[in-house]
Formats: sequence, structure tokens, C-alpha cells
Amino acid sequence: MSRLMKVVATIALVIGLTPLASAQEMRRGGGNGLPPYNLAKEVTVSGSVTGTEASPMMQGPAFLVANVTVDGQTMHLLVAPEDWAKAQGITFAKGATIAATGVSDGMHFKGDAAMVVRQVEIGAKTMAVRAADGSPLWEK
Repeated sequence: MSRLMKVVATIALVIGLTPLASAQEMRRGGGNGLPPYNLAKEVTVSGSVTGTEASPMMQGPAFLVANVTVDGQTMHLLVAPEDWAKAQGITFAKGATIAATGVSDGMHFKGDAAMVVRQVEIGAKTMAVRAADGSPLWEK
């Protein structure tokens, strides 16, 4: 086999395996392109809901994003697939006080701080979005 053929075969192999590695990495994040959920970096924030939106993700259905003000700054809470989140029966009414536990770790969405949520509390209601190990409940 010529040197050129070996190079071409190696490149083809690398290109063929790359999607498999990427798919595994995305799966740990919820199969939608989110980064893997890192429990060691989990924090809780409190703020006021300013609105919600549905945002398309790299893969899968649109995500419900709750926009909140935390310490005077905008933060976007990436909650869960929109249909699944709505089926849980919790509403993100404008002006409601919210506490969210999740991973931010320097993540940004639309230029503002963002958080991948594990649990949210609004008033007396709590919605778990991820299991204690960080795996998405909408995939169960």
C-alpha cells in the first residue's frame, strides 16, 4: 500500500470514529449537545423570573429556557425539553421567585451567564429535572 493510501485510510478511520466519541460525550450531557453534567461544580442560585423561551438545541427538541435576574444580572436556566418540562405542571410566571440548582461553570447563552438545571423551586413547587447523579429524567 502506498504512503498516500495509508494517509487516506488513517484520515477516513479518524473521521469515521469522531462521531462515536462525540455522541458518547453528548449523551452524558443529555443527548442534546449540552456539556456533561458535573456534580462537583453544582451551585444554587436564587432570582426572579423575567420570562421564558423555547430554544432549539444542537440535537433533539427545543429546550425550555427560564430567563432570570440573579444579583442584578441576567442568567438563562436551561431547564429541559420544552414539552417534557411543561408536562411537569410547573409554571415560570414573570416576577416569580425561583431557586435553581445546577451547573454554570462559566457557561453562557446569548451572551449572558447560563446554567444547566438539575432542580428548580418556584413558590411551594419543586421540579426535579435530573436525578441525583445528574442524568436527565426526561430520558427515563
